Amino acid sequence: MQYPQIERQVIALAGGTGDLGRYIHEELVKDGRFAVALLTRKASAANPTCLPHTTIHPTDYTETSLVSILNTTGATALISLIRCPNSDYIPLHKTFITACLSSDTCKRFIPSEWAGDIEKFPDIPISYGSTRAPIRKYLRELEQKPGRPRLQWTLFNHGWFMDYFLPPSQSYMKYIQGEFPIDVGSWTYTVRGTGEEPQSWTAGRDVARAVCELLGSEQEWEEVTYVCGEWGTFNHTAEVLERFYGRPFTRKTRSLEEINSDLRKYESQPEIEDVGVVEVEQHQVAGATACPKEKTLRQREKYFSNVKFMSVEEMLTVAEREGRV
Repeated sequence: MQYPQIERQVIALAGGTGDLGRYIHEELVKDGRFAVALLTRKASAANPTCLPHTTIHPTDYTETSLVSILNTTGATALISLIRCPNSDYIPLHKTFITACLSSDTCKRFIPSEWAGDIEKFPDIPISYGSTRAPIRKYLRELEQKPGRPRLQWTLFNHGWFMDYFLPPSQSYMKYIQGEFPIDVGSWTYTVRGTGEEPQSWTAGRDVARAVCELLGSEQEWEEVTYVCGEWGTFNHTAEVLERFYGRPFTRKTRSLEEINSDLRKYESQPEIEDVGVVEVEQHQVAGATACPKEKTLRQREKYFSNVKFMSVEEMLTVAEREGRV
């Protein structure tokens, strides 16, 4: 959709050079309503993609540094796309929140969630219970404090990135060995649990387009926002891929009992910060990656009617035709 050329709102992106960050960055500057203030820890960093309507701001992510950048750029929103060690998540995001509240213009915030159904499964993956959940509570408590400037915020979630069904060369999403059960590089499918647990997938670029629409919406944000391109199961989608590419997967199995056994090992060792693949497995077999359909479709009508969300087959077709999504 084309928008009239107006003075662009500046959106500050923390972690904007990463996988989803690159999609959001591209879609924001493509949209006539927005410009980007790209936050980076590296003083020598340059715009990696030479995108227009972008300024680069080295920062140590202290409150002083962030407030200065937000005020200098006149940023109206801050989006966190940062994947950091669990021990860093809470202090970093509290600093983001304080910086927004202390700034002159930045009164909207999207913390780094980017998961599935966090209302039904607030503590899955495991690390979310000790990192995201306290920040959610902190944001809610801020709203109850009298006399505090108001911060509009939402927890944005999309299920899996369906980009992981593509070779890495066709998407910005980097494949992390072992996390996603379908590996198109080795053409293997690890059936976790039954493979029939509910899932949802959304293309990274569609997530980015939806973020743009939400930022441009005049409607009040809800506490949790969901988007989804397609609901299904891994068994069904593996069959879709096999038909599309004309070849069968080599299948492996990973039983629910095996996954739960590994989870118990981590639960008995709370000092382990990163539980790795097993928490992703738990997320999948619990069905926690599936965004709640009724709420997601209602919000699609409310906020995202201008976004045409791709199905898995549509994404595969686009990638085959254009080389990437």
